[in-house]
Amino acid sequence: MGVWRSRSPSAPRPAREALVTAALGVVLLASVPSARPVLFTIGRLTLTEAGHSPDDWDHRWASSARFHGIWRWLTAGWAAGLFLDAALRVLIAYTLPVDVVPAVHAVQWFAVPAVLLVGGQVWLRLPRHRELIVS
Repeated sequence: MGVWRSRSPSAPRPAREALVTAALGVVLLASVPSARPVLFTIGRLTLTEAGHSPDDWDHRWASSARFHGIWRWLTAGWAAGLFLDAALRVLIAYTLPVDVVPAVHAVQWFAVPAVLLVGGQVWLRLPRHRELIVS
């Protein structure tokens, strides 16, 4: 019964929410081969807003292929996470009862960024990356 009810006319809205996360994933993925991936740019802006000079990062960007790789992989990882979120939103929209879907999606709006943020911070602080990122 739950699957049948979730295919009602109210199901398209959750599918639209999946389009939002998928679109964000596309933007991030498209930035991976660009001059500077989106997450590097956001990280640099965050560094500047916190009162630190971005000069070290600019120097590392200009001189270290490893530094490039760290930010490109992190950005690609976030894109993959957002694509996974979009797929889960569609799956949830068409398998759970209609009255449960909004609550699950509301939790996703907080849980997915939290997992991506924490996962990204852990990854950036791995010993092989730490020397380039935090110094």
